[in-house]
Amino acid sequence: MNQDEKPVEQADSGESARDFPVIGLGASAGGLEALKAFFSQVPEDSGMAFIVMMHLAPDKPSMLPELLQKISAVPVSMASDGQSLVPDRVYIV
Repeated sequence: MNQDEKPVEQADSGESARDFPVIGLGASAGGLEALKAFFSQVPEDSGMAFIVMMHLAPDKPSMLPELLQKISAVPVSMASDGQSLVPDRVYIV
């Protein structure tokens, strides 16, 4: 690892850091039903991290994490600047 690389945070299961797929999904405000249909089918141990960008009003808080968490077996949270990705998580941008 060179100086510019950041270590990947370890998963809760105690696994060592490893490479894993990162899937990006984008949707307009009308794409909620498609996202819900997709995440209702993702298994909790897919080994992938998901980043979701949805076109929403920038001046209003997003309810997307709560809405997706109701139907998803994978933990859903808002992404934060500098956060390390781990597999089996959904990050909302």
